[in-house]
Amino acid sequence: MLRKKPKSPQIEGLLHQDSFSSKPVPKTFSLSKSSDSRSSPSQNSMQSLKTRLLNKISHFPAKILYLSKIQIASILIAAIIILLGILYIFKYQFARPGDNSQLIKDTIITNNTELAVDMTFNLTIIILGQPQAIPNTFGQVDNGRMIINSSTDDGTIRVQSPTQRKFFLTDFFTVWEAPFNQRCIFSRCADDKRQLVMYVNGEPNQEYEKYQLQDGDDIRIILEKR
Repeated sequence: MLRKKPKSPQIEGLLHQDSFSSKPVPKTFSLSKSSDSRSSPSQNSMQSLKTRLLNKISHFPAKILYLSKIQIASILIAAIIILLGILYIFKYQFARPGDNSQLIKDTIITNNTELAVDMTFNLTIIILGQPQAIPNTFGQVDNGRMIINSSTDDGTIRVQSPTQRKFFLTDFFTVWEAPFNQRCIFSRCADDKRQLVMYVNGEPNQEYEKYQLQDGDDIRIILEKR
């Protein structure tokens, strides 16, 4: 029987090294890459949902911007309307004598005018015992009538306006183009020998031209001796 010749330690080492290196090395990188490239059904559905959400979100800012412009425009229009209303109310509530002068000169009333103010008052003017007639054509013009006008001989004065506002006794004298205040009426003035007094509904009144007219008022202006 033949004996195997013992191998030297160097040869054993080489053989051992060769046998060890010949073992297959796990392809961890390629396997992991392969596993990453594959997706489970649940992952696919999540990815699809994510894509749909991203598509919707991409259009969302434009819609918000569009709605915001509409809302901003609506707010601005509402603010302007409110501001105009406040200014109108403020002007009406805090109107001062003389503020209506231009309005009275520019406004013509006709039978077709829609009136916001329509009231009457009675006015009597007496200068040193002489009643001053107010013509029945007072405030009448060719194409209509002025805001303050008269059509009778008994001193009934009518106030007609297409806008709601306050009117004062001075507005009557604006139409007449005659001065009136606490000292003078027409060309006559109070002095040491004469006094100018005014009564509203039988009561003395010191407001004179600043008096705010009321519907049904009975106003008497008298220049008399002291």
